[in-house]
Amino acid sequence: MEEALTGFNKHLISHNHVIGELGSANQRLDQAIIDQIHVLVSDGARRTDEVIRAVNSFVQQQFPTASRLNPRYYPSRKIIRNHI
Repeated sequence: MEEALTGFNKHLISHNHVIGELGSANQRLDQAIIDQIHVLVSDGARRTDEVIRAVNSFVQQQFPTASRLNPRYYPSRKIIRNHI
C-alpha cells in the first residue's frame, strides 16, 4: 500500500498522523526567532511585512538548512503579528 502513496499522502502513513517534515506543524517558534522579532520591534519595526522579511533573512543566515515548511523557523503572519 505504501508504494501507491505519492506527494503529500506519503506523509500520512502511520495512524493518520502526519510524519516527516510536515509533522512539525505544532512546534513552538524557536526562541532565537522570538528574540529577533523583539529586537526588530525595539528598533522601530512596526509593519508585519517588514518583520516577516527581516525574520526570513535572519532564519536563512542562522538556520540555513531549515525547511520553509517548518513553522518553528518560518512562522505564519499571525504568529509574527502576535509577537509584535
